[in-house]
Formats: sequence, C-alpha cells, structure tokens
Amino acid sequence: MSPESYDSEQQFRLIVEAAPNGMLLVDESGTIVMVNTSALHQFGYEREEVLGKSVEMLIPGPFRSEHRQHRAGFIKAPETRSMGGGRELSGLRKDGSEFAVEIGLTPIQTTKGMRVVASIMDISERKRLEMQLRQAERLAELATLASGMAHEIGTPMNVILGRAEYLLQRTADKRMKKGLATIVTQVERITKVMNQLLVFARRKTPERRAVDLGEIVDDTLEMFQERIVQSRITVDKTIESSLPPV
Repeated sequence: MSPESYDSEQQFRLIVEAAPNGMLLVDESGTIVMVNTSALHQFGYEREEVLGKSVEMLIPGPFRSEHRQHRAGFIKAPETRSMGGGRELSGLRKDGSEFAVEIGLTPIQTTKGMRVVASIMDISERKRLEMQLRQAERLAELATLASGMAHEIGTPMNVILGRAEYLLQRTADKRMKKGLATIVTQVERITKVMNQLLVFARRKTPERRAVDLGEIVDDTLEMFQERIVQSRITVDKTIESSLPPV
C-alpha cells in the first residue's frame, strides 16, 4: 500500500467514525469491514463482535433471506439510494430488540472491489411521536363526534324527560305511571352518558366563535318547556331582531 493510499484510507475511516449516524462499510459478499461507534451504540455490539460478520446479523430474522436477494441485486446495479423502497425497516439489536431505522446506501469502488456504505438513522423517537400525533388526532375526532352527539341527542332527551314527568304527575293509572317512570329513568341514564361525553369533548382547547343569543334562548326554552309549564312559570321573551352575534 502506497503512502497516498494509506492516508486516503485513514481519512475515510476518520470521516466514517465522526459521522453522527451509524455507518457500516460492507463488501460484495455482505461482510462488515468497517463500523463506526454510533452504529455500535445503536445495535449494542462491541467492534470485534461485528467486524468480519455478515450484515444480516443486524437484520430481523424473517427478513434476512429477502435482504440477501436485495443486496445481490444492489451489487449488480449499484446506485446511491434509500434502502427499502419506501417500506418500514427495522434493525436488530444484540439483545434481540428491534428498532425503526432509515438506511441510505452509497456504493463506492475501491482497489479491493465494490464496497457499500450504509448510513443508519434510528427513527424510533420520531415513530413514537408520529404515533402520539395520530392518537391525538383520533381523540380530537372522537371529541368532536361526542360533542355533536351530546348536543343533538341531549335536546330531544330533555323534551322527552319533561313531558314524561309532566304526564307522570297527572295520571292516576298505575300501569301508565310505571311505564312513564321507566321512561324517566332511562332518559336520565342517557342524559348522564351524554354529559360524560360532553366532559370528554371539552378536554380539548376551547374554541371561540360568535353565537346567536336568540337561538340559544329559543333552544333553552324548548328544552325546558314542560318543566316550565309544570312549575307554572311565565317566561316573557323579548329579543331584538337586530341583535348581532356575540
């Protein structure tokens, strides 16, 4: 080996070792000929446990055969690209655990033949955050649905409850009273569930929007109409038609 070649190899090793991502240098047979400290930390190995071994030792068992085929195809048509063709990839640690990775492949021609530089990025944390984001989005959708259901079902339930209570107080028929009492109990049960849904839905960040006070008053009076009548309450409603949303 000439001094120039030696210096070039040393510089290459220094560059590989200094890389923040895990870096492997693999020969045409799939043997690991160089590995940096970051890769050793990612996979949990000592350097001597990896050098001279097949790169498939870092691939989960079910995918090793397929990886050998893809590796052979890459050697025949080498190009700089991402590994996996958009599929999710996993690395296999020494302790048997797996972790999500993104791998970039770069072929280089050396005096010893074709070599492939594999740059390995551990994306476990990113995947975890993406999962949390998806869960938050699903919960937000459920909260919106729950809020809509609670309002849509709550209004007619209150009307039914009010009228059932009104009839319950005015009928002497025992059979009718029993049936009406059942209606009251079940509607109260539904109302309780709806209130729980509303509590769940309101856990999200409050949203400010303009509302029509006239509509709110009308909806409220309709909801409690029967109870207002039962209690002999007189409501005098006067709403200016020009009242703007607030």
